[in-house]
Amino acid sequence: MKKIFLFTITLLLPGILLSQKAKVDTVKVFYLGGQSNMDGYGYNKDLPADLQEFEDTWIFHGNPAPDDSENGGKGIWRKLKSGHGAGFKSDGLTNSLSNRFGVELSFARKIKALYPDDKIAIIKYSLGGTSIDTAAASAGTWDADYEGIKGINQYDHFLTTLKEAFNQTDIDNDGTRDYLVPSGIVWMQGESDAQEEVIAMRYYDNLKKLIGHMRAAFWNDNLPVVIGKISDSWQSRNGKVWKYGELVQHGQEKFVRKDEHAAIVRQTRYYKYSDAAHYNSEAYIDLGERFAQAIFDLNAPEEKLPSKASKGKVQITHKPSDSYKAKGSRSLIDEKPGSKYFDDGFWLGFEEVDLEATIDIGSVQQLESISIGLLQDVAVWIFFPEYVEVSWSQDGKKFSKPKQLRTGVSQKELGKLTKRLSLEKKINARFIKVKAKNVGRCPEWHLGAGQKAWLFVDEITIR
Repeated sequence: MKKIFLFTITLLLPGILLSQKAKVDTVKVFYLGGQSNMDGYGYNKDLPADLQEFEDTWIFHGNPAPDDSENGGKGIWRKLKSGHGAGFKSDGLTNSLSNRFGVELSFARKIKALYPDDKIAIIKYSLGGTSIDTAAASAGTWDADYEGIKGINQYDHFLTTLKEAFNQTDIDNDGTRDYLVPSGIVWMQGESDAQEEVIAMRYYDNLKKLIGHMRAAFWNDNLPVVIGKISDSWQSRNGKVWKYGELVQHGQEKFVRKDEHAAIVRQTRYYKYSDAAHYNSEAYIDLGERFAQAIFDLNAPEEKLPSKASKGKVQITHKPSDSYKAKGSRSLIDEKPGSKYFDDGFWLGFEEVDLEATIDIGSVQQLESISIGLLQDVAVWIFFPEYVEVSWSQDGKKFSKPKQLRTGVSQKELGKLTKRLSLEKKINARFIKVKAKNVGRCPEWHLGAGQKAWLFVDEITIR
């Protein structure tokens, strides 16, 4: 922990400048870290024109290096452009760009659109093949306590990257001092920890420890963190590339479930690959945009839907998918609605089965409305329900005749669509029962015709 303390003193130095009267520019800075799928294996030749170079976004890319190297983390601030993917190098004086890119380009474009009035900067340090467990056979370890031969590990390279990045007080050389405000961590890693069962089973504990150290280095215990969920191409001779990938995925999901300042991007399961281990160019572009949206959502003031259900109890008949269970059934009544992204951590996803929820608000009360949030994204087999039924009771035994609600939206309507169905009726009740009927199977016209369809629901609000 001595390393962390020494660095945070350096990190706080720009804050001292704010107490002086010199003009400063405030810059939102985001850290991108992990292993090879954070390095990036997209090809520059596949990039659209608006992702090749940025005039108003800057990047500090720490030199990727193995453990015990004294050159790890060295870098310089430069305008963001293509070439910061696998094969990038820096000696602290000049950058050697590669023919590859990672998530940094589309992340920057999206985050600029989300923060149009802010200056944006990226700090990146990652190294392919690295693990967060010292016992893993890998290209290096992120364990802050690992001493190795010279006492230099990947976490040390991370600290060097941050120290050198924050020591440069005018990152764009415009004559005005820049005050860098840490605004989020994006972490894409875990494959190297998925080869041995005992190591994969430790992933949650190791990830929690590492993120804690990283947040301490940024002097913010609640700094938003977005995790990229690892996936498998099934392109090895034996099928799976990562033998115990599911255990690492479980650790990632557990971390996000237990950390209210963390989110996970799960879209990786749908990506195509350029080789057995790495995504293709299109996937990196999509992933960067999703990382940006997730970070933005974590930083945004929390939207709430006030509800009399928030302090009550909820029971559901069918369990949601393990991949889309938010924070459990209470996510239906926690006053936190989901966004238009099915993998934002707020939606409960049900494959083929219905939602059947019964809510006990604690006592008989006069109510005026009952509503439920729904999502449709037919491109990933998510459909609005056929209908929603709402009924109520004072004793939990005798319920009213269900009132049926429909979205009125065609199944063929494309895009990410959200809808809140509401029953407006004055009633006296303690128990509310809500059923959302899954369409069951994808319709004949759909690409997945006959396959199991998804139903996604979030906040049930009672007022």
